[in-house]
Amino acid sequence: MIGPYDLNDRKKGYSGLARDYNELLHKDSSTRLRSFGNRYDVLSQRSQDAFKSADKLEKIANQL
Repeated sequence: MIGPYDLNDRKKGYSGLARDYNELLHKDSSTRLRSFGNRYDVLSQRSQDAFKSADKLEKIANQL
């Protein structure tokens, strides 16, 4: 440890604070990714429902 810098971080140009932030960001990213996946599943289900409704409406319109 050299002051607030770790030697490896110094080569990369990161300060210790930035390294800590990146670690937190990395840990949190899997949580965010799961959250995004859940939202994607909900949206894809809603779009499938919308397409089913549109198909039903099209069938009704064709019968008229």
